[in-house]
Amino acid sequence: MTKNIIKIVSGFVCLLSSLSYAQLSLPGQPVYQTLGFRQEFNTYVWNYSFHTHKQLSSRSSVEINERFRSSMLELSAGEKWKDDQNLDLTFRYSLFNNTRLVGRLRSIVYRDKQSGFNNDIQVHDGSLGLAITPRPRVHLQASAGPKWDRRFGQNDSGLYYSFDAAAEHIEWEEYDHSLRFALGEDRFAGRRNKDLNAGYRLKKIFTPGTMDSLHIYTWQRRRDNYTSLRGDIESFQEHVSGIHNTLTYKVSPAVHLLAQTLFLNKDVQVSSFSADTLQKSRKRNDEMINQSVIGRVDAEGIEGEVEFSYNAQSQLYDVSKPSVKNPFSRRTAFITPDNQSERYYLGTRFNIRLSDSDRIYAVASASRFKYDTPDTNNYDDRDELRINSRLTFEHIFNKSLKLNLNIGVNLYHMVYIFGERSADNNWNRIFRLNPTIHYRIGERVRLSQSFEVLANYVDYDYEEVDSAIRSFVFRKFAVYDSLSCRISRRTVVSMDYRLQLEENGQLLWEKWSEKIISTRRNQWLHIFVHYNYNDLFTLSPGYTLYLRDQWRYQSDQSGNQVRNKQGTFSSYGPILRIRYAPSAKLNLIFDAVRQAVKNADKKRYYFNNIDIKLNWFF
Repeated sequence: MTKNIIKIVSGFVCLLSSLSYAQLSLPGQPVYQTLGFRQEFNTYVWNYSFHTHKQLSSRSSVEINERFRSSMLELSAGEKWKDDQNLDLTFRYSLFNNTRLVGRLRSIVYRDKQSGFNNDIQVHDGSLGLAITPRPRVHLQASAGPKWDRRFGQNDSGLYYSFDAAAEHIEWEEYDHSLRFALGEDRFAGRRNKDLNAGYRLKKIFTPGTMDSLHIYTWQRRRDNYTSLRGDIESFQEHVSGIHNTLTYKVSPAVHLLAQTLFLNKDVQVSSFSADTLQKSRKRNDEMINQSVIGRVDAEGIEGEVEFSYNAQSQLYDVSKPSVKNPFSRRTAFITPDNQSERYYLGTRFNIRLSDSDRIYAVASASRFKYDTPDTNNYDDRDELRINSRLTFEHIFNKSLKLNLNIGVNLYHMVYIFGERSADNNWNRIFRLNPTIHYRIGERVRLSQSFEVLANYVDYDYEEVDSAIRSFVFRKFAVYDSLSCRISRRTVVSMDYRLQLEENGQLLWEKWSEKIISTRRNQWLHIFVHYNYNDLFTLSPGYTLYLRDQWRYQSDQSGNQVRNKQGTFSSYGPILRIRYAPSAKLNLIFDAVRQAVKNADKKRYYFNNIDIKLNWFF
């Protein structure tokens, strides 16, 4: 108990120290900082962030960004910590009207003593460069400097450089032209990290509401990472090229048509090096084409769209039949065979206002997915059919009473092409009904009551006689009540209650019968008293209660199902919430709960959840 108090107090000490530090800032300068402390069970987390952008003089400015996160996991074997520190400092000085000198310092320190893996990283770099704006819509920036990197016990030092160029929205020959180019690289003695991005966008507006645009782009990415303390390196390289065309056409004042076409080609290569010698390498080529047509309607009383799209993808590997059973790399799974896939999609969304009191919102979609492989030893070839629909109906009886009715149906059918996996063919059907009533009695009482019925049926096409039935059903019934009552000008009492009944069982779809396996009853109750003082300070003490009863069903010698109670799980305890916002520039949030927990063995234990957040603009 004493150790917990010390950890909580340390969170408040950090909070107060941040307030003292904030007062040292110059008045009138834009500064933002936030600090937080959170405890959940045996995990303690401290967060801190700081941002300022100060104009030091008419020609110079400085920007500081600091993010720090520290977490502690308390186990029986001791405390395990993980720290993440990220500091970014940028200095700018105007040499001329269109030229600025830019200096930057960055520091990243990551220490992980929780996962058991060697994830510690330290990265520090500094750079000096120029940012030039030769024309109002043309920007150039180049910088370079030293960089130090430590990970997996390896210390690297080298050079970091970057170059960025952009010419945006240049009008020429009645077309809008934009060009962007960015290059950045880390050059160490034994490894490289590189990013290259280039793109060109062409756009023309023919008439209001009718526009055509073409975007051509490419990017290259390389990451070399250590995989062992011996200095082994895995090199990940990716090259992507694409063309994206968008045409918008105004059919009428209320109807617009949007057509999009996308072509994408991606090459990925992962290589493993040991002592500068190539050990193994794998390649993959991805190609994708996507075509979509969208019709949009925005008229009086109705707003919505209809979309049809077609997507085709292919993946080709340098080795058609993988020689290993495990993934070659943590980054990319290179054990999948060559494959092709197609997807057809048809969807619609509409918001219809029937009258001043009635509104309908409807969403529906149907898609077909096809997956094929040429590998004769692979039996994952399949077809998938998905049908999703949701309907929301809203009716306003009067200013005090409103009804929302939600209906949803989701269907999913999986069919494997080869007989070796046809036993996994199944239907997944989900049905949901959820009506909600909102009722107000004057300005003092507000009541919301909601019911929900949900049923999920998973039906396998072929049930093996000699094995257990795999088809199952999950059903849920829930009632939710929320009551808020203002008993005085500053005091509001609120209560939330939820009852949820759940049922799991084996399903015989053809006979429309079920063999119940287990049932659960869950109950939640939250009670609060909210005291509001001049909208600046809110104090909310409360109480929370959770109960769960579980039963299992077994067959007796006569074949009848007998229900046996497994036990009751409960948790309960006080809650305290504090909101303090003396101005738009400062707000403090404090949430704390202490709960006693009883499991099926009637053993009681306690845990605390604490969350403190401070946001300050000054």
